[in-house]
Amino acid sequence: MGKKTNENKRMSSIARRINMSFWLKELGNVILIDIVIAFLIVSVFAVWGRKQLPQGVGGMRYYVEKNEDGGAYEYIIEGSDEKKYRYDVKILWDIIEIPGVILLGMETIVLFVALFRTADVRRRLKPLNDLAVTAEKLSKEPMDHNKIDDLEKAISHLSADDDEHSFQSFRTYIAAPASIKSSTFSA
Repeated sequence: MGKKTNENKRMSSIARRINMSFWLKELGNVILIDIVIAFLIVSVFAVWGRKQLPQGVGGMRYYVEKNEDGGAYEYIIEGSDEKKYRYDVKILWDIIEIPGVILLGMETIVLFVALFRTADVRRRLKPLNDLAVTAEKLSKEPMDHNKIDDLEKAISHLSADDDEHSFQSFRTYIAAPASIKSSTFSA
């Protein structure tokens, strides 16, 4: 019983590490997407501000600074006519506030749910873990050359796409007498 518990703990630890690795990759993807979206929003706002300039006036210098009140930020374009054209950044915030909150909320939910996928990883790794446990048991038993040949034949008939049923057939094949094995996997 103690050995089985130890194997389960080891499997859970591996599953947790794999899940955390996937989660960190997902977090990185979310952050990257948010950076790209923020860049696109700022770029569109900058282009919009430029389009607001009077006909024939080009932008000479672009920057953001606090307005004279010292409160809000303004996007400022110094035009070729030596005037400053000011656009309140709050306009941008008013446009993206609700969609931004919805997007961040959905990303938070997705990342939170992804934290608890360890059981799914463990379930998907179970056939591989069972195969490893069986291989470990077999390696501790003294084997004759006939059993090694039988094992090679059984392994050669396995595929990475096989499901739990195929691994069960593999276990049954390993445990079956030699007379049944030769009739089951004849080349």
